[in-house]
Amino acid sequence: MHQNTKPQTLVSRLFTFSLVMLFAYSCSSTSLINSWKDPDFTDNPRNWDKVLVAVQSSSEGQRRVAEDKLASMSDKLYPSYNIFASKTAIANEDVLRRKISDGEYDAIMTMRLLNKEQQDSYVPGSYTGGYWAFHGPYWGAYYDPGYYRSDTYYSIETQVFSIKENKLVWSGISSTVNPTKVDKTIEEIARSVYRQMVKDGFIEGK
Repeated sequence: MHQNTKPQTLVSRLFTFSLVMLFAYSCSSTSLINSWKDPDFTDNPRNWDKVLVAVQSSSEGQRRVAEDKLASMSDKLYPSYNIFASKTAIANEDVLRRKISDGEYDAIMTMRLLNKEQQDSYVPGSYTGGYWAFHGPYWGAYYDPGYYRSDTYYSIETQVFSIKENKLVWSGISSTVNPTKVDKTIEEIARSVYRQMVKDGFIEGK
């Protein structure tokens, strides 16, 4: 299904990612809808001490908020903006590979936006009485009419690359509805990803 990623390609892939968090409605919901684990993976994540987390947004501020939020969840996670700090730095792959090696990172976890979709739906009015109680108000005027609402769905892909084995070892796709804040949404995604990693046997649960 997945093939090994060459070092030159790996760093390039990290920065094709675009994670855009918009301020929308007052609720947010995240669920993991798909995941994959490399069946031949032998590099035990329990032995990892340093994992670089890479999230890119159209806003550098949002990227830093997202990476800082992820890094705050574990002392083994480190934001990538300290290494991938600019487009100039991104372009120099030899320097990046050396920094990753010098930093003794065991893995890189990335996030990217796969799809953004808006869905409109009709929410019917709330009426619990019988027909005859409804009959008069209905013919005279609309009684507690329903309304249309618009929801925005974001599909986010999280991937984990082993530096030692130089390949993709785990990936998952989550769906988030109407995100409100970057840090809150990142936390929801991270918790969903963690639960699925445990379920997949990729990591051990607490």
